[in-house]
Amino acid sequence: MSGNEEFNGLDLYEVLEIDRSAPSASIRKAYLRKALKTHPDKPGGNNVEFRKVSFAYSVLQDERVRKHYDETGLFEFEEGPRIADLFSKQMRMEITPEMIAEDKLAYQNSAAERRDVYAHYTRHKGNYTKIFESVMHSTSEDHERLIAIIQEGLESEELKPFAAFKKTSSPSALAKQARKAKKEAAESAAQRAELGIETHEGLAQLIKSRQQKRAGIFDKLEAKYRVAKPKRK
Repeated sequence: MSGNEEFNGLDLYEVLEIDRSAPSASIRKAYLRKALKTHPDKPGGNNVEFRKVSFAYSVLQDERVRKHYDETGLFEFEEGPRIADLFSKQMRMEITPEMIAEDKLAYQNSAAERRDVYAHYTRHKGNYTKIFESVMHSTSEDHERLIAIIQEGLESEELKPFAAFKKTSSPSALAKQARKAKKEAAESAAQRAELGIETHEGLAQLIKSRQQKRAGIFDKLEAKYRVAKPKRK
């Protein structure tokens, strides 16, 4: 990253969805949750959003840099660590099974999850299929619980009723959704098997080998069709 122009105008607290008075522990927790949600390796991930989340945490995790940002709105100052280095470190963060399991345990059945369910319900106008795909850590085992959360919101009138909810959360709709997910999983597994890869590392190695192969082909073509320069007298 060259400079911080990409992030000018961002409200870093808003990016992490935390208060300006949030303690360090809350900042880290918010970062992990947002990173797990936006990481490009995750289904539905978004590289642009992940960059914003990583940059926000890069600034707010260091007390001196955070204080400088709070007072001036600027990200860098001469005595502080280089934000580019901190940002680069966050961008290399790997999502481990342990991190996912820990966050899932803290997230499910929490007030944060309920807020997200309500927000997704409103955003998708009651389409439960899209709501389910949007809520973090959700599996088929969570259908009953998520539907109950929405029904509680409807009964308390916190949520506006949408006809799509009843239609997309019916047993037949859930069964159709399960068949579609199973088919997509089978197709994905078949594609990986055809390519001879089972992990992200295997995919990266495959891409690298193919790039090297293409580079070799181009070198041969260049050597074959290179026009010889006339010798100077």
